[in-house]
Amino acid sequence: MEGLRQYDEWEGLKEKFPPMDARLKVLIDPSTLPKGLRPITQEIFLLLEFYPRVLDIIDRNTFPDYEVMRTIMTLLSKGIIGITKEKGQEERPILSKEDALKLRERLATHKNYKLDRESGKVLIFSHDNDRVKYIINAINMLPEFYIHQDFLKGMGPNPYLGQAGNLQISENIQITFIIVPLSEVFSPLWRPLSNSMLCGLTVLSGETERWEEIKKICRYFYGSLGKPMAFAIPEGDVSEAKAQEVKEHLDWKNDVMLFPVIKKDIEGVRSMLSSLFRSVIGSL
Repeated sequence: MEGLRQYDEWEGLKEKFPPMDARLKVLIDPSTLPKGLRPITQEIFLLLEFYPRVLDIIDRNTFPDYEVMRTIMTLLSKGIIGITKEKGQEERPILSKEDALKLRERLATHKNYKLDRESGKVLIFSHDNDRVKYIINAINMLPEFYIHQDFLKGMGPNPYLGQAGNLQISENIQITFIIVPLSEVFSPLWRPLSNSMLCGLTVLSGETERWEEIKKICRYFYGSLGKPMAFAIPEGDVSEAKAQEVKEHLDWKNDVMLFPVIKKDIEGVRSMLSSLFRSVIGSL
């Protein structure tokens, strides 16, 4: 009977419900919202920070679809959220089919066979949760990326350690992004984390860097294990001078893979990940 009641209610609402590919945005200052919001409303606001599309909000919410849809309708009717006119960007694959096949061969060498699927890891090193959040937000623009729930709930004042999300390169290839605090305190975890690791991405501040800690991490993962290492600057200026600075501080002999990461630049994020994974393929 409850199901029939919900069905009748939904029949009356569905004509007003936005399309599944519509993009939502918060129209008010979140700090003005009253305390003690319903858990489903809190979860919708949390997801909206990372996922603007209606379909993503529904799919990634832990509450039943009907309840999520009804709550979205309530927030829309009260003017708390609205539909943005922003259009999604044209999608292109991160890797060509040929490069994806080569990457799969690379992953297969780690003996990760599981139902004909291969998976690998990218370790992201940083001491600043805000910069980590910025990087993951930028990668999250890609529809192939899925943020891990622990990351959504675990970005507090302390350095975050754990999964950030998964990137689906192809039907058979999935890459897990893991955040590792930039500190030697976590060095006992370096060896187990290196299993199935494809490469590392160290997040630079663009200003004052923790060069000694970065150097130790690079010596271990690149010097000892031969894992490709790259560097990212959120909203930073990637120049020849910055690349030279990295080389000098780390005693780097090879060219430096240094990438700017701009949250709204989806093509730049795709190019960064393409270059990162092609460096892995090149190390075969």
